[in-house]
Amino acid sequence: DLLLDRVGDDPKANKVLHQMRAETSRLESAIQDLLRYARPQKPRYITTQPQQLIGKLLNLVQVQADAAGVRVERHVEISDTTIRVDPELFTQTLVNLSLNGIQAMSPGGVLTLSTGSANGEARIAIADTGTGIAEPVIDMIFRPFYTTKHRGTGLGLAISRGIVERHGGRIEVETELGRGSTFTVIIPVVTG
Repeated sequence: DLLLDRVGDDPKANKVLHQMRAETSRLESAIQDLLRYARPQKPRYITTQPQQLIGKLLNLVQVQADAAGVRVERHVEISDTTIRVDPELFTQTLVNLSLNGIQAMSPGGVLTLSTGSANGEARIAIADTGTGIAEPVIDMIFRPFYTTKHRGTGLGLAISRGIVERHGGRIEVETELGRGSTFTVIIPVVTG
């Protein structure tokens, strides 16, 4: 930023300095991912409803969806189902899964956010109409540092799975090549 101020209107220097700023930001993001993976934050649990998390999630991903030409649909079961989660950590997981879905189908497509409950479990599903995940890759997607993205760190899904597991839940994946993927976060409901 200081160099940009000093250089002024030199187009060649500005181009290089803007690229340096972007790469520095990317490195900072990678380091933050590494720290989140190495030192997971201890959850601060509160009782909430899945539909409230979907509302917050929609606010956070709508801009990226619009930029990618992705339509977001919401199918939320309105119920009194409650779960006990750290809303910040859980939202981080849902945002990561949603952004992965948006990137898998950019440009265009439909991202569907839905909730439901059965058998003492709440389900939050994030479905995309993207390219799907090849069978040999499915077993590797939650491994740390595995990525198919040019600029990814390979930690997003590993961190997300860790967060969900610390909440006593799990993530299930359904995928079909050429049709898309659904990541479903399953977590116990609060009883009594």
